[in-house]
Amino acid sequence: MSVESIKELILNQVENIAVTNRYDMVYEQNDENQLLVQILKRDQDGGILGTPLSFDLHVNEDKGDGEFIFYHAMGEFKRQKFNVFQEGSLLEVLTFINGRLSINEF
Repeated sequence: MSVESIKELILNQVENIAVTNRYDMVYEQNDENQLLVQILKRDQDGGILGTPLSFDLHVNEDKGDGEFIFYHAMGEFKRQKFNVFQEGSLLEVLTFINGRLSINEF
């Protein structure tokens, strides 16, 4: 088993949640090492129907903490910090993402 970064582990978990809820996930990293992640709903031909959830992900690999900044069509709507050394901290964020994707319908 290879050791992954916190960022990679989070991306893998979010992608699993997206796929389970029948969405696609895309992301890009900028020059400042920040990630923009978008969860997409696609039509049968692969076109984008909507983006129910987007977020910036900031991770400090050395400290084991970071922050999610969530966006919807009207702009930023929630910030949530996490620390992998605090029990339930990351699970709380992943549960929030799952809940948002579960209630969205296109």
